Amino acid sequence: MSDFLREVDEDYRRDQLLGFWRRYGWLLLLTAGLIILGVAGYTYYQTARQTALEEQATRFMLAQQLILAEREQEGLDELDALLAGKTSPGYRALSALSRAQYLQKDGKTDAAVKAYEAIAADAGVPVSFQSLATLTAVSLTHNQRTAQEIEASLSALISGGEFQYSAEELVAAAYLREGNTEQALPFLRRIRQAEQAPTTLRARAQTLLDALDDDTLPDVTGAVIEAPATDAAAAEEDAP
Repeated sequence: MSDFLREVDEDYRRDQLLGFWRRYGWLLLLTAGLIILGVAGYTYYQTARQTALEEQATRFMLAQQLILAEREQEGLDELDALLAGKTSPGYRALSALSRAQYLQKDGKTDAAVKAYEAIAADAGVPVSFQSLATLTAVSLTHNQRTAQEIEASLSALISGGEFQYSAEELVAAAYLREGNTEQALPFLRRIRQAEQAPTTLRARAQTLLDALDDDTLPDVTGAVIEAPATDAAAAEEDAP
């Protein structure tokens, strides 16, 4: 009797399973197919992305080699081609920055400024590149702008970030150029007091404060010069 009941139970379960499969089997197959397609699509995307990045790296290095080999126009054409295509944010920023730096080195200041300003306005490049481009564009046109214009242009950088103290130094220098010592002093004092500021900037701020007979802060020139720079500070020191 128990064997009979077991067979009946197994038949009943088999009928249930067959019924479930007839009703929902297509859905299970569709789900499995979508999962397989998703995995395959993701793998293809990753492979295609890596291939594209490798191609962009090769073209960027080629452009640098052409410029170094005094085949500047060919190098610039290669950079322009990278900028015109679907380039990753990193290589787009590097290409644009390299192009602007070449124009600057070649003495084409107006064209370089426009190139830097274009980078600064390009939301498709990393913020650090935008900040560096803004700082460089202001540096190249420093003597043609008023202190207030420079402060307005650098307001975003002054509010914080890796180039904050370089930006404050440019603003202070502009006010000093105009003979406006009172406006320059707060910027110089902030640079001098900021332990995270690059050592060279702090030392220059101290020198200027000494020259201006500002004794509101103790003279720590020796300590500033001997203090080691952090990695972030070193990056700011290398900025144009």
